[in-house]
Amino acid sequence: MTNTSLAQNKIRERMAEHWSSDLSRKQLGFWPTPLESLDRLSSELNGPRIWIKRDDCSGLATGGNKTRKLEFLLADAIAKNAEAIITYGAVQSNHARQTAAACAKFGIDCHLLLTERVRNSTTNYGANGNILLNEILGANLTIVPLDELEKSRDRTIELLNKEGKIFYEIPPGGSSPIGAMGYAHAFQEITDQANFRVTDIVHASASAATQAGLMFGAELLEHKAKILGTNVFHENPSALKSRISDILEKMRELFPSKNRPLDQDNILVNHAYFGEGYGIPNEETLDAIRLFASLEGILLDPVYSGKAAACLIDQINIGSFDESSDVVFLHTGGQASLSAYQDDLLSIAKQPLDLAIMHSVEVVGWSALWMACGLILIAAVDVPFQLWDNKQKLMTDPQDKRSVELIQRY
Repeated sequence: MTNTSLAQNKIRERMAEHWSSDLSRKQLGFWPTPLESLDRLSSELNGPRIWIKRDDCSGLATGGNKTRKLEFLLADAIAKNAEAIITYGAVQSNHARQTAAACAKFGIDCHLLLTERVRNSTTNYGANGNILLNEILGANLTIVPLDELEKSRDRTIELLNKEGKIFYEIPPGGSSPIGAMGYAHAFQEITDQANFRVTDIVHASASAATQAGLMFGAELLEHKAKILGTNVFHENPSALKSRISDILEKMRELFPSKNRPLDQDNILVNHAYFGEGYGIPNEETLDAIRLFASLEGILLDPVYSGKAAACLIDQINIGSFDESSDVVFLHTGGQASLSAYQDDLLSIAKQPLDLAIMHSVEVVGWSALWMACGLILIAAVDVPFQLWDNKQKLMTDPQDKRSVELIQRY
């Protein structure tokens, strides 16, 4: 066994000791989820080798990444004798659906306070997909405009207090240091499964806990994998970075010996695939969904994994990954919301695969063209300025001034 393997085994032992003694966990999912090679997609894109971590197969109410977080959050709620849980999300929140399922499993009242975030949504969006499943799972459902969320929360808490029930609040997306521990475990799971060197992990990043957990797991295992989050929620990407940083620092408090300064430059977030806003798929997202479905038989959702896949495909096309890399795409689930996006998805259902591929290439081509135009414009402004600046510097020295005069004379 190599020194590196021995070191990693010691770190894994420390992780196991800490989590088994200090953080309880309730079994909700089926682990490990599959780690599969995407051979046809890798061949089509002609770049690095692509793998997929199938957290859409976690098992809880159609699966998804929230299962890992809820195992720790529900354990904490039960330890605190909670009889009801309050959590938050958008109308088609995957987190809300999985929380409803977890509560049903443990006999806890579930109160979902959902906000209308998607502009110009259809009737189907507000009645199908996760909304339908929340109803089936027996959750108490409240849908309000975003600016009325606080009042709705106050009313729910007042009701539970009147009923004499102990309640436990889970933040949107299960985004807390406790919830994020699920993805520190997931990072270890990925490295245990992989018979290759994981160079990059690409995933959708919204409430920050998934990315913070992956980064924490990588830090504990002293692993060099780059973890690239695709921003799908925040209009200002710096807000997402700040949230990731905050959760990561709080996680480090559980491991004082590993506490070290965090450089936000090491938090990799790509904002280019946000599009018109949260929950609004664009052409690149729909093309990515089409490619994964047609080439690999894998369904992505248009809110999270579809945008992350668009990021992955585009970054491969522009050469961001070395061809020798092994890139893991984390599938965070969300297929339950597909029926809520019927109109968008029907537009690509019969589209020839070649068109989806050509459109992806076209997007990259236009991006490269605009980048080249920008560089030409910068050069057009900068070169004359540099010449003028150098001339001014020469003129300040009498000896150089004479040289300039001689040059101008001839």
